[in-house]
Amino acid sequence: FPIVYYRETTTLLTFPLTEEDILKELKSIETLFDNSVVSKNQKSFFNQLKMEFSHIMGRYYIKTGEFEKGLKAIENLMAIAVQENHDGYLLKGYMQKIFYTINAHDLISMKAFVDQALEISDKFPLEHHVYKRLKGLYAILIGHFDEGEALIRTAHTYFESIDKNGEFTLSIAACYYYLGESQRLQGNYKQAINHFENAIELCKSKNLVGRLTIFYTHAGHAAFDMQDYESAQKFFEEATILYKTYDFRWGRSTASGFLGLLELRDGYYKEALQLFKAADAYASRLNNVYEQGILRRIKAEACQYLIQNRVRSVPILQYIGLDLSIYCNVQTLKYQHEDMGFRRDVIQKLEALSCEKGCQEVQQ
Repeated sequence: FPIVYYRETTTLLTFPLTEEDILKELKSIETLFDNSVVSKNQKSFFNQLKMEFSHIMGRYYIKTGEFEKGLKAIENLMAIAVQENHDGYLLKGYMQKIFYTINAHDLISMKAFVDQALEISDKFPLEHHVYKRLKGLYAILIGHFDEGEALIRTAHTYFESIDKNGEFTLSIAACYYYLGESQRLQGNYKQAINHFENAIELCKSKNLVGRLTIFYTHAGHAAFDMQDYESAQKFFEEATILYKTYDFRWGRSTASGFLGLLELRDGYYKEALQLFKAADAYASRLNNVYEQGILRRIKAEACQYLIQNRVRSVPILQYIGLDLSIYCNVQTLKYQHEDMGFRRDVIQKLEALSCEKGCQEVQQ
């Protein structure tokens, strides 16, 4: 959630560069760096340029799911930052590593990086509060909700106090989003949706629509779990429209999967099948254990629906199957025990479905 130097506009700007165009330009710049001959008195300036470029490369690759390349670029950035004794760039490196760990749900590494960043962020008030917010998110993800929300509210107050021209809109929206996640994981779905909608409205007021994908997706998730399927459909459809416009991959498999489940419940089997296939494709590209877990829970619910309603649509039956135990065997899932989000969103849902299946078999 970067700083945005906001200029009021009534139009939404999009960039015509394709992914191939961006990669071509990045590789061209990388070649220039590799072939540069630098004198001793220019070395420090050259290193500063290289840190900036490595940061751009790392952010781009991590955002597009090329994690190995992205993390390698960030390691290069941090190595030069240590050499140049430049804590500012070192903090930028930690930020990208944490961004990766959040999306990979690697909470052990997330905690280590947040703690290391906080040790050197005291002389950078803005960054220090960003890392406080991230420490709050970590606390929420391991189930320490009160502690996490307190840290996030502290950061929220700070960002609002320095937000003069809307440049910290995304930082404030991120606070609403994390508070929403806290409430969603506690089962307080209406409060969660209220926080997500605050984030959505704030970003829309500044035409910062790209980040809305994840806000809409999590709002839809909360609405679905509170069985408000009409609202869930609207949130997921809004997310899907934006996913098609912007190349944000995080959460896309979740939005497509839940939409598929909603289409299935409404009897649109062909549309549901297309959405399930798309969700599988997005999940495999991202290689995110949490999103793969969510998709497994979604397909388990789809399987249960097919069984209970005696659906006879062959294509979707072949794709989802009728063996609920395959989906509900939580022993085959890999996740960190500390991960409260995974446990509540995936493990507990699958265990409930498995228990429900067992009860039905006993009754029969």
